[in-house]
Parts: sequence; structure tokens; C-alpha cells
Amino acid sequence: VAVTRVNQQFKNNLQAVAGLLMHETYDHPELRPLLRKAIAQVHLIAVVHGIQGEAKAPEIPLCEMVPAIARIVESLTQSRIQIDVNIDMPRPAQLRERESVPIALILNELLLNATKHSPRDAQPGKIMVTISRDGNSVEVRIFNPGSLPPGFNFAAGIATGTGLGLVGSLMPRQGANISFRGSSDGVETVLKLSAPVVDV
Repeated sequence: VAVTRVNQQFKNNLQAVAGLLMHETYDHPELRPLLRKAIAQVHLIAVVHGIQGEAKAPEIPLCEMVPAIARIVESLTQSRIQIDVNIDMPRPAQLRERESVPIALILNELLLNATKHSPRDAQPGKIMVTISRDGNSVEVRIFNPGSLPPGFNFAAGIATGTGLGLVGSLMPRQGANISFRGSSDGVETVLKLSAPVVDV
């Protein structure tokens, strides 16, 4: 009960901070993109603690966290691009407590990146997110219309931008791998997680 109360109080405090930052976007429109990104990150940490409080456990169900992050990204970007989350798991994968915030921030950056590089024409594409099990691992696949930048190389840090640079710095040393594949239809990003990051 005490842990639940602490998580709820922490969540409430973070939401208050996000509200203060949102107020600054009206007074400083030139800083709006940076402030909105910071607001998303604060909201994410609040979501993690909120899920922990509801579950009354330190582990985070990945199938609950990913849709919550998708809703934050949709709201923050005010994008016309729809994010659909499909969960194909016989039982939920649990994120370890110490990895929950870094993985949440990674997923946030990947979804923001997908919305940023998807076309904004009259018929906007749809971002598809799929969570599935692959043996002893779980895969989060993000597909978006668009294309990879020329010369893109995530491992070498070439043409990645600041968002994917943050992703690289947050990646756990063990139990996590990320790949990007471009095609004529769009870009597929796969975040593969295994022990010790998740229990599947």
C-alpha cells in the first residue's frame, strides 16, 4: 500500500511539472518544440509510476505501457497520423523496474521519430505498432510510411538525429537490440527485448 501511494504521489507531482512546462509553451512559442518533447518525457515517467501503482508491483506490463505511450505521442504531436497497437502475446511480458523508464523513453523517441518522418499529405499514413513474442524475447515492431535518410546507419550514429541519438544512449547493455529496415512501403523499426530487461 505504501509503495502504491508513493507511486501515485510521484505521478501527481510529475503531472504538475508537465502542466507548468505546458504553460511555458504559450509564453515562449519559440521553445515550443523543445518544451513539448520535455513534457512528453515527464508524462512518460508519470505513466510508468502510474502503472506500477495500479499493478502494485515494480514490474511493468509492456502491453500496458506501449499503448499509453502511443496515446501521449498522438496527443503531444496533434498528428493526423493514427497509431494502432496490436498485441499478440499469450501472456504479458514484464519489464524489470530498473529498465522501465529507459525503455519507455526509447519507445517514446521511436514513435516520435515515426510521426516526424511520416508524410503529412491529404491521405496520411498509419503508424502500426505490434507487440509479439519471439521465443524467449519480445518484439515491438513500429511501421510507418516514409523512408530512411540517405546514408542512415544507427550503429555508427550516421544521419540519426538527436532523437535516435538519445535512443542509442539509453539502450541497455544486455537484453535489448534495435534494427531499422527501409522498403518501398515505409520503415520498420524493431525493438527486441529479452532477459534481463524483460520476463517473458
